[in-house]
Amino acid sequence: MKDILVKINRSERSDRFFDGYQDGDPMDTALSIQVYNAGLASPDDSDLDICEKVFAALNAPFFSPVGNLTEQAVKDYHLKYPSLSVGDVVQINGQPYAVEGTGWRKLERPKEPEWVWLPAKDVAKIIRKVLKKVFPDVKFSVRTNTYAGGASIDVSWWDGPREQDVNRHVKHLQSVSHMDITDLVHHKRTVHEGKDFHSGANYIFCKRQYSKAFLERLTKQVIHRDGLDVGMPEIRESEWGAHLTGDIANKVLENTQRSVTYGGEFVTLGELVERAARDRPSMGFDYNDDPDTFEWTDDDGERVSSTYFHGKVKSKVNGKTHTDSISNVEWETFKKEKAMQESIDRLQEAHFDEDERGGY
Repeated sequence: MKDILVKINRSERSDRFFDGYQDGDPMDTALSIQVYNAGLASPDDSDLDICEKVFAALNAPFFSPVGNLTEQAVKDYHLKYPSLSVGDVVQINGQPYAVEGTGWRKLERPKEPEWVWLPAKDVAKIIRKVLKKVFPDVKFSVRTNTYAGGASIDVSWWDGPREQDVNRHVKHLQSVSHMDITDLVHHKRTVHEGKDFHSGANYIFCKRQYSKAFLERLTKQVIHRDGLDVGMPEIRESEWGAHLTGDIANKVLENTQRSVTYGGEFVTLGELVERAARDRPSMGFDYNDDPDTFEWTDDDGERVSSTYFHGKVKSKVNGKTHTDSISNVEWETFKKEKAMQESIDRLQEAHFDEDERGGY
């Protein structure tokens, strides 16, 4: 007796509940089961019978076991997906059926496309193109990392959109769809702009970095929003982004109005600001985040122009430029020290000139 392989494709489109599955929707293969071995079907069942039984199994209350699809297997499914819902697709030996508000809609059986291998560096080019189109005012860093057995792509940016907003546009370009309960990695075909290919990027990691200016403004808003009786915490910035630190940031706030929202009675100011930052895009955010340029004189008497921006300072002297990593606190201290030294030097020069004139 030939077994029947059922694949559950979970839609990644946020509004799928309203208009159901649409051609070209990005899908994530959530579960593959053999329905005979799972005790979910018999040889006399039609495709729609199997669909209904799978639907019942994956929407069973209290994770009840159905057939040999064990309670643990259903729990593992629900750890990632709340239920089988409108917009999702069940494939029975390759024939897809979309979950509708009532019943099922048989979809056209997809043709098997030819597999085209796209190296990770070419996937990175697609990512840059997509992000430039969707977020034209944000500068992204897209880097490819190769290792034994595959490659990954790191996408990073300062402030700008939230991580979930960027993930929505690029995450489908990675080849790994999920890991099952046996820790086996499942790969999928990638579809972008109607073209099928096998992505050379196993994983795509998106990381948002915060500037000191953004966190400083957001921290003030959080303190005002929750009526907190605390001062401003120290905010440090490096090339990896800014973060709150010190006693004020780590102070435990008891029973704030946000504590229940975050699932506990206690929360720190740093945690409140971090959560607010994750939920808040910085586009249209009223703060100044321009590069800071400062001119000073080095020990050789040469005039130096230094520009600080996001944890790095670029200095130009005699037509040559070099870059150093430096925190915002170190940069502000450096400017104060140089400004004070130059003020002292000017006073000494003034006294020297006065002495010269008096002697003459």
